[in-house]
Amino acid sequence: DRGIVARAGAGDEAAGAGASSVDDDDDDVDVGGVMSVAAEDSAWQAAMKEEGRLKDYAEAAEEVGNRTWVITALHWCMKEVDAFIWGDGAVDAEVKQARAAYFHTHGDRMPPALEAQRREELRVELAAARAVVGGGTKPMLIDVGSCWDYFRRYEDRVEVLALDLCPRRRTVLQCDFLELELGPPGGPQVIEEVPAAEDAEVEGVEVEEVEEVEDAGAGPGSSSVVRPLKLVGLPAGCANAVVMSLVLSYVPTPRQRGEMIRRARELLAGDGQGLLLLVTPHSTDKSHCPQKALPIMKEWREAIEAMGFERYRYERQRAVHALAFRTVGAGGARVPPGMAPPLRIAFDGPDVDMTMPTPP
Repeated sequence: DRGIVARAGAGDEAAGAGASSVDDDDDDVDVGGVMSVAAEDSAWQAAMKEEGRLKDYAEAAEEVGNRTWVITALHWCMKEVDAFIWGDGAVDAEVKQARAAYFHTHGDRMPPALEAQRREELRVELAAARAVVGGGTKPMLIDVGSCWDYFRRYEDRVEVLALDLCPRRRTVLQCDFLELELGPPGGPQVIEEVPAAEDAEVEGVEVEEVEEVEDAGAGPGSSSVVRPLKLVGLPAGCANAVVMSLVLSYVPTPRQRGEMIRRARELLAGDGQGLLLLVTPHSTDKSHCPQKALPIMKEWREAIEAMGFERYRYERQRAVHALAFRTVGAGGARVPPGMAPPLRIAFDGPDVDMTMPTPP
């Protein structure tokens, strides 16, 4: 089993805050959750301390989570996780890479017999590696910005670790992803108790009612109690999949968005065993309006691949871009903390700082 260290008495430190906005036009969606605030963004930190912001964020995020186009995107994520981990998705990607390497070396296609042999070897290698990632009995899926814990229904296939700034389920851990401590491989999960004052109920919902609803596996709109547990730390390389749905477009700055991806790469298993799934609205690049569309998805791909990923799958859905990236290379991210390439969005404006971080 995975090691878990519980810390009692976490103090009065706040986990952070978030905000959501909703556009009434489903073809121009602008929704999501701000995952964290970096120390240098004092103005954003001050805004997040305003009374009621966490509650507003949680209520808006859960309402958006009940929309059909969100459920469709999350279902796509799980379908890709299933195919990658339990199907031949990871093997197919590795075989494709092996064919390209063979052609580069020999100037000809890989012989079918050699390809079949390599495919079988990869099935054995990846199955063995999957069994030991993170030390658990099932592959781990980390759902960043989970709110109402959609992926819990798939616990028969994956171990779900759901995180959010202001959870709406007792199964979701409170966590500011940009403040999460990243420990060495093989280390424990570190969890703290949230002080009683922060274990707040949303008006009109009793704890007993929530527990009954959760046991029934209900969907969004049925739970309103913050879980009194906070995730403080995770070991590197512990996850097979990381999902960020409607998250990155609401992280305040390009550098913080890049750091979110860098951290996801640190947590994912390397060597083609890890999968990053991103869902972001068309308003991220204004692609809902072709004459105003920006090449932001291309920029994101280049920046994300520079951190130790390769694009595995892309699907343009009604209201969102759905992307999947697999890990390449051993170890964690190819860039150190604070050095992640920035990721811009359309609403950053023309004066946003997109300069690449420089080593100290």
